[in-house]
Amino acid sequence: DYMLKYFLRNKKINYLTNNNFGVSRKIAAGLDICIFTLKDLKKINKLVNNKIYKEYPTTYFYTKGKNKFTTKDILLPKKLIIDNKYRLTLDNETDLKFFRKLFSLFKNKINPYTKLSYIKKILTTNPSLRKINFDVKQFSPKL
Repeated sequence: DYMLKYFLRNKKINYLTNNNFGVSRKIAAGLDICIFTLKDLKKINKLVNNKIYKEYPTTYFYTKGKNKFTTKDILLPKKLIIDNKYRLTLDNETDLKFFRKLFSLFKNKINPYTKLSYIKKILTTNPSLRKINFDVKQFSPKL
């Protein structure tokens, strides 16, 4: 909600992210948000032939396309940030093990409206959770 509202208020921005343009991660893997329009996605599709940019079009905004698009990286409010030492992405069996353990610690039923602050509290009070999948290497496309 926070980023979408920001994007909608700032009409000149083509691409809004919170992942520091992929340079150095400041937030947990899996909490990256990238917002752009379908119109700009179609424009990128016409501009590029590179297979990497076709599969990962968001990278085009802040690399080859940085002179064609207006981009912005924003830092979320502290209450919405979970440290980059955590992986909150489901890419493999180890990540699945992490999420099963995390969800087992939920006091109430998991629902689509579970607040990030609640997840952050569970992670903070159960630091051993991090050890489950901390050594998994996050994929990053080679540009």
